[in-house]
Amino acid sequence: MINTKNAFFGIVRMICLLVVLTSLMYSSKLHVNINHPIYDYLDRLATQGLLPSYLNDTLPLKRDYIV
Repeated sequence: MINTKNAFFGIVRMICLLVVLTSLMYSSKLHVNINHPIYDYLDRLATQGLLPSYLNDTLPLKRDYIV
């Protein structure tokens, strides 16, 4: 009984890991739409000096850069 339970949770962990890794892989290739509100937020952070490396001139940004 315990071995079956451990095997089940092992499979669930592997599936969760697979989902997380594939989402990270695909998120790095997608660009965020220029009209997305995140750019306003990034502008405010850069204005306050909290985001020194943000370049507003190079839009659109990739999702992995924003994260």
